[in-house]
Amino acid sequence: MSRLLARPASTAYRFRKYARRHRIAVAVAAGLVAVLATFAVAQRVQLQRTRLERDRANRERDRAARITDFMTGMFKVSDPREQRGNNVTAGRFLDKASKSIETGMAKDQDAQAQMMQVMGTVYHNLGLFSRATMLERESMEIRKRILGPDNPETLAVMSDEANDFIDEGQLAEAVKLSREVSDRQRRTLGRENPQTLATMNHLGDALFEEGHWDEAEKIYRELIPIARRVLGPENQDTLTDMSNLALCLNHQGHYAESEKLDREVLDIRRRVLGPEHPDTLLSMNNLAYDLYREHRPPEAEKLDREAFDVRLRVLGPQHPDTLQSMTGVASDLFLEGRYSEAEKLDRQALNIYRSTLGPEANSTLTTMGNLAHVLSREGRYAEAEKLTRNAIKIGRRVEGADF
Repeated sequence: MSRLLARPASTAYRFRKYARRHRIAVAVAAGLVAVLATFAVAQRVQLQRTRLERDRANRERDRAARITDFMTGMFKVSDPREQRGNNVTAGRFLDKASKSIETGMAKDQDAQAQMMQVMGTVYHNLGLFSRATMLERESMEIRKRILGPDNPETLAVMSDEANDFIDEGQLAEAVKLSREVSDRQRRTLGRENPQTLATMNHLGDALFEEGHWDEAEKIYRELIPIARRVLGPENQDTLTDMSNLALCLNHQGHYAESEKLDREVLDIRRRVLGPEHPDTLLSMNNLAYDLYREHRPPEAEKLDREAFDVRLRVLGPQHPDTLQSMTGVASDLFLEGRYSEAEKLDRQALNIYRSTLGPEANSTLTTMGNLAHVLSREGRYAEAEKLTRNAIKIGRRVEGADF
């Protein structure tokens, strides 16, 4: 008969046997062990979190110090003791600041890209679009490298660059870049994200400037209900979409609907922003254009002159918004038959456009056409023909035979 050989009792066996005899004591001990283990884990997690928060705080403190030192150095340019009596212009201040970003913030490329984007926005707001584009492109390359091409910050600066392309008259580039960015933002951020809506607006703007008014209209009609719901009916981006839709309708001959939209936007902006805010002045110009197209030039001239006077005083004669008002007044005067006054303003605008945007810019060519039209009405046909031929020659060289 075989025997069952017994093995020495294992530690686990002895523990189970003890646990059956002393259930309460073991349960209390197990509970204490669990509490101590949980406390130890919590302490470890808290220690790691505290260390991470301390490291993050140190990084933020160092970044703030770098930005403060950088900005302090930039503002020395405005110190009379540093300049020895020389006048300091906004352009000179910005140029010095932008040139120092690369060296002054080289240790923190994220902050460097952020400052470049900020400086690009300032240049854009001053109408210095080529400088804005250069800085925003550098910011974009840095962010692509350290954050990736689909990061929201990368896409935001790409969207800003597309907007600069529009103002520079590089419309094909603006359409291409806006489509690329908006597609990525829809995929990564969603259709109703404010950044996506902003880029879609840029795409509509570029298509409008190219003369594809029906395509632009579809985009704005898609944007407006989303913007009203997401951003609010009095939000400035919502009002911009409404203004842009009105322009599309105007160019397609739907003047009554265009005028209604522009009056609504102007009333809100006057109430919310005030009578001299840049967006309010833009709405005045837009409504004046509706009235011009409806052959109501005295009403249009009144609005255009009011906006022109404010812009000339606040922005100066070379700012694109000032020039827009200037050519608007000239168009009103032309429709009223006051040709010599219109000619004077068109010549002034043309000279500024040539010096700031160059002879091939879309605004320059448009103003050449306006001036040629005025000269023709004055009976100065040879001058008008020469100016027209020159504009066509430049336009075909830049845009091809379809110009």
